[in-house]
Amino acid sequence: MFAVWTETVGGQAFPDFSPNPLFDFSLPKMLAGDIARNAGMLVGMSGYKSLLPLLAVVVLAALFAGAPMPPRLRAQRDATNQSAATRRPRWA
Repeated sequence: MFAVWTETVGGQAFPDFSPNPLFDFSLPKMLAGDIARNAGMLVGMSGYKSLLPLLAVVVLAALFAGAPMPPRLRAQRDATNQSAATRRPRWA
């Protein structure tokens, strides 16, 4: 996953053909602060700081994915699944 993120974020241009683009192009560009255009740059951030909006979205998505479902919604989901299991399909 590190390789994919580095290849995506490192550098403004698509790398030329290289046997090892991660170490020959993307990682050196990223270490030099050459970060690909992103949402942070739209609001005036530059360099590594421009990745903060992306980091915030990833953290919020991880928190949302790991958050427990509220009891009211869990009961509603279970009732829907139970009624769907006992219901005859329309084509039958």
